[in-house]
Amino acid sequence: FVGWSAAFDNVSSYLEVIAQYEETVAPGEEDFAYEFDEVSKTVRLTKVSAAVEGAVALPSTVEHNGTTYTLTEIGREAFLGKKKITGVVIPSTVTSIGVGAFKDSGLTSITVPFTVTSMETSAFQGCASLESAVIQAPLPTLPSRTFYKCGALKNVVLPASLTEIGNSCFEGCAMLGDIAIPAGV
Repeated sequence: FVGWSAAFDNVSSYLEVIAQYEETVAPGEEDFAYEFDEVSKTVRLTKVSAAVEGAVALPSTVEHNGTTYTLTEIGREAFLGKKKITGVVIPSTVTSIGVGAFKDSGLTSITVPFTVTSMETSAFQGCASLESAVIQAPLPTLPSRTFYKCGALKNVVLPASLTEIGNSCFEGCAMLGDIAIPAGV
């Protein structure tokens, strides 16, 4: 793949994810800010640089000071307002998506993997270009304002595990057609 930098020599599982998404870019380590947990050897993505654009594959692990950390969280407002980011491949190591993690970003589609067990409010709020979303995560509740004001949203696949849909989840989604609501809701 053209354009890969040496910054990802220490990122495992990256090749596996990238091979599935040929046009996905490989941003350098300097494009992300992280919080490291020394005890659990996990890491939270806290901020994404304005320089990152296009479709991005997040690494499943990050090397820091000679230690490998597993990416388990996309933190609060990590992608806030990043209009040039059109897609994010979330690795299967991620279990948590914070409040407004992708709020007002340029996403056109998103898949939340089955490994996510916690998703906070407003995760995709205001993503005006978001057209499709697949929630594979076995969440019991779709949090409030998950897709609030996602005006281009046309297709949503919800998990069968849902028993509750939070307030204003689909408010302002003028393009949304039929949606299959799971039987337990």
